Amino acid sequence: MKKVAVVVLALAMLMTFAAVAPAMAVKPSVVDCCFRAATKADLDYGEFWWTGGDTILHVRGLTKLMSLFYGPTLKIGEAIISTDYDFNTKTGKGNFVRTWEMTFFEPVIFPSMKPAGIPNPYGIGTLEGKEVGEATRIFFQIPGGTGLSLADFTGKLVATHGTGDFEKAKLMADTLGFPLPPPPMKPLFVAIDVGGTLAEPTGELTFHG
Repeated sequence: MKKVAVVVLALAMLMTFAAVAPAMAVKPSVVDCCFRAATKADLDYGEFWWTGGDTILHVRGLTKLMSLFYGPTLKIGEAIISTDYDFNTKTGKGNFVRTWEMTFFEPVIFPSMKPAGIPNPYGIGTLEGKEVGEATRIFFQIPGGTGLSLADFTGKLVATHGTGDFEKAKLMADTLGFPLPPPPMKPLFVAIDVGGTLAEPTGELTFHG
């Protein structure tokens, strides 16, 4: 009887370990993440209208194709970014909601676009998410009153839908937008720092097993 009890106890312990082991195996890993998005092309200027005696601007569907950089010359991906925003020109403040459709690929050297010969620091695949934030400036990218872009803004980006290496990944990062070239020169396009800088990365890319 004692031998049977020992065998039963051993089997119970094995079953318990088997149940716990998968949970231990899928412990998420967190990677410090940062990159810069810079305008490559304007895809859609969207729709815009004014209210409040032509002081409040409303823009819907402003869409850009942006390159993703890890450092000044290392391009690691591209993103289609669409923005809806409302901006009060009287107070100089506005709010926005932005969708990100990011594609990460094997790094290339910009602007030659030759293979860099190193792996992507974050992985290969797609990652989609949303950003919300506040802005303190807008500017016209092209003459004639179209291409109204936000500048000087801060936000928070959360991306959870991915494929490839990002199938079970989640990105959380602060964003900082600014015009290039910087004042007092006339701005031509917008850059967005995601997750701080290479020197001080603040974004978190979490991979679930």
